[in-house]
Amino acid sequence: MRAQASRGVDLKEGTMKEKIVAILSLIVPLFVSAFQRAEDLANAMESRGYAPGQQRTRYKVLKIKGKDITLLVLSSMITVGLFVYAFIL
Repeated sequence: MRAQASRGVDLKEGTMKEKIVAILSLIVPLFVSAFQRAEDLANAMESRGYAPGQQRTRYKVLKIKGKDITLLVLSSMITVGLFVYAFIL
């Protein structure tokens, strides 16, 4: 309230109408900023895939297996072979 008093808002003196106008000058920006924050939060939740009422998903940690290593080695060999064939031969 002291910050508002330093801005010239006086809630102790004046008619009832002046007090209401002074209070509204405090409340309106409060609601505007609250609605902006709510909209930002709703947009963030929507962009991250939040949908009310849906089941939560679980994060599954994948581990590298023998098939993965085999595929990595084969694809590396093919890449090196194509490089040798194209630029050296």
